[in-house]
Amino acid sequence: MTRPITVLVTGGAGVVGSRIAAALIGAGHDVVILDDFSSSDGKLVPAGARLVRGNAGDRALVGRVLAREQVAAIIHAAASNDGHDAARHPARCYRNNLAVSIDLADAAASARIGTLLLSTAVERGEVHARSKAMAEAVLTDIAAATGMGLGIVRHGEAAPPDAIAAAHLAMLASVLERGGVRIASVGIAAETPAHEVAFG
Repeated sequence: MTRPITVLVTGGAGVVGSRIAAALIGAGHDVVILDDFSSSDGKLVPAGARLVRGNAGDRALVGRVLAREQVAAIIHAAASNDGHDAARHPARCYRNNLAVSIDLADAAASARIGTLLLSTAVERGEVHARSKAMAEAVLTDIAAATGMGLGIVRHGEAAPPDAIAAAHLAMLASVLERGGVRIASVGIAAETPAHEVAFG
């Protein structure tokens, strides 16, 4: 069993992020949620989580939260997941899914955070898929350069939120124990084989 740690969950006020936060709390972890409420109203935030309002791409804010809360791991669930909106407004999609992910990972590396998980919704259209694939690639490079453990959990639209949360909990335990870059999938129609890439 993973020892209790403090985990920052970005997008933790949303449907998936809140379930992840609740699962973490249920497993005994301390949870801090960072959310700008751009796609949620805060009603799903689980009891016991500490809430910070703000954007995951705000490096100064993220740095303060990481230091103040003594965060040991981050689960990045904040994203633009509307495929139709992504096709109409690609710049916004790339900004939210790629640029914010880069800024968050860079802030995490600067704060010497050892573990980062990226929650990736798939099956949302071509622009959205490219933005998430780019984020996965860039975060993998950052992890390799800094020695940060990285877990990527890909989940389909049909996946139940509780199953997605359980997959993130299992991935967190795996990355905390073994490090490296690890990828898993849940609820994807054409199942993406889970695979692991350890740093050489």
